[in-house]
Amino acid sequence: MRKRIRTLLLTMGAIAAGMLLSCTSNGYDTGDGSLSYLKSELVEVHTCAARTIDHAVNDEDVRLNLGRTLTADWAPEGDAYYRALLHYQLRGDETAGNPLTVDPVSVSRVSLLLPKEAADVTDTATDPLDLESAWVSKNNKYLNLRLALKSGQQDDAAAQQTVGLMHTATETDSEGHQVVRLTLLHNQNGVPQYYTVTTFASIPFEGYAEGTKIVIDINTYKGVIQKTFTR
Repeated sequence: MRKRIRTLLLTMGAIAAGMLLSCTSNGYDTGDGSLSYLKSELVEVHTCAARTIDHAVNDEDVRLNLGRTLTADWAPEGDAYYRALLHYQLRGDETAGNPLTVDPVSVSRVSLLLPKEAADVTDTATDPLDLESAWVSKNNKYLNLRLALKSGQQDDAAAQQTVGLMHTATETDSEGHQVVRLTLLHNQNGVPQYYTVTTFASIPFEGYAEGTKIVIDINTYKGVIQKTFTR
């Protein structure tokens, strides 16, 4: 049985951890080098002890046993699940069965964005960022976002960007389906905008009925865009 999923605030610390070149679960297409069969997947990682990861479950509900444990300071509780991005190499035939054993290369945390009611939000900044991609996980458990933020070295090391999610309305459409309207929040917080940093966030679908439409307004550098997804 799944244990609790621990949440993490998405700040520049999490963004730095997610500064990666790849976000898909596809391996490299050519070559036979040491990284030829590297894969990257959004997963839930399990801690067998505090800060020690022993296996992961991907978004197709396939368990990935790690050939060695990983240490993660951002996973302080034992016997808990955390959202993460896992880089690994396959060990043998990918279709050999479930569960699979893989050789981990690295892991970085992925924050969960939990919608807050507008009345409970103290920082409603919607500074621009870019949405590189968004997709619903194959197990229909998460809405995943790949975000591109501008960053740079600043004098105040304590200054951090923050990203959040605000619930603005719930409606019913003509077919009787629930429509949940959300706004993606972003506070640049004075951080310089010299280069682009890619980070990932996941919105849990738990609690939304099947057929619910999730509508998200996102302020980008090209203006506000609206994306709609179905639970």
